[in-house]
Amino acid sequence: MRIKVRCILRTAVLCAILFTWYWLMNSRAADALFVELAESTDRMNQLRPKATPDLFTVAKNHTEESVVYTEEQSSPHAPTKQLSLDYEKQTEEPLARRGPPQHCESWCRRGAGVVGSQPPYFLTAVLEVRIYYVDLAKLTTREMYQWLQYLRYAGVEHVYVYDEYRFQNESQLSALEGFIEEGYVTYTDWHDVAWTNGNRIEAHAKTQESAYKHCLSHYAKDSMWQTAIDIDEYPFSVTDTEQNFMRRFVEDFSSKNPHASQITMQNYLFLGKPLNDTLHPLLASRVWRRTKTPANALVKPIYKPEDVKTAKVHRNKMKSGRSSSIKAPDEGLRMNHYWGARLQNWGEDTPEILAKTTEDLTVRPIVEAVLDCEACLPEKNMLRVSRWN
Repeated sequence: MRIKVRCILRTAVLCAILFTWYWLMNSRAADALFVELAESTDRMNQLRPKATPDLFTVAKNHTEESVVYTEEQSSPHAPTKQLSLDYEKQTEEPLARRGPPQHCESWCRRGAGVVGSQPPYFLTAVLEVRIYYVDLAKLTTREMYQWLQYLRYAGVEHVYVYDEYRFQNESQLSALEGFIEEGYVTYTDWHDVAWTNGNRIEAHAKTQESAYKHCLSHYAKDSMWQTAIDIDEYPFSVTDTEQNFMRRFVEDFSSKNPHASQITMQNYLFLGKPLNDTLHPLLASRVWRRTKTPANALVKPIYKPEDVKTAKVHRNKMKSGRSSSIKAPDEGLRMNHYWGARLQNWGEDTPEILAKTTEDLTVRPIVEAVLDCEACLPEKNMLRVSRWN
């Protein structure tokens, strides 16, 4: 009898464990649980004593094994690390605490400038995106708003957003309502293309390409030029940070190279642990150490939609005999790609990361201009407070 009771109890415990595992893997509540755990961890970390700037822990191969660098070993990088502390002090007042502007600049006023303009456009962008709670990069709806406002400043006249949410409450439709109403965003629900029963249908890169192909087949004639980039990718000009800098570059470059129908932007990674997002709300000011040269061959294109034969993530296949791809000069237009702490397993800055990067604050004038637009936005703190829809 006792044996039977023990067997029944063990079976009940096993069923409870299996049910809990299934619920965590398949229920939307799992994401909320993970978020709560992450937030609790963040609160605990804030209560811990701060590590000294000269002590680094480097995660190896995404395992628990680590190498600790002593002060003597890391001393060559100590001055570079101090720059982060200096930058925190330098930018705290002007970027986080100044009051709202007394008036709206024309480029960011709702319904003015490029906002609300009608096709055909000179320059548009296409974005395929999923925003979700447990993203380690912490790219939220706030970062999408920042990216949209940045592109407005750069001279992008319209953005086609393909939303590949996994769960219904990840949908960005309501979050983008204001941008859609004023004519700056065309929204396409891409859930059914990306997911079935909560499982990805195909590799993410293929989902991106299918979105780009859809945009070409439906809207190619509405744009003279278009770029396909992500919300952590920011076109940037070292020599021109004034409003419409991207449009100005494309106009000038295409006039000097009339045969070009695709311009590729070199990929400069911005790496390191992000600064405090209360003092530095914009992603473009939170991560400020750049690779000294293009990080890899994963360029992003600006192209004439009607000259594209096959849409690709990094470089389109263009129609033969009609077009050619030309690399943009790095000083003219490059891509600032804000990876943050991705290469250090989302932990502290490492000597390796500090050695391969250099301080780069050249985007700051644009950051200030975008923040000056806050008073023009339909909701308060859209660029400052994290949200997911």
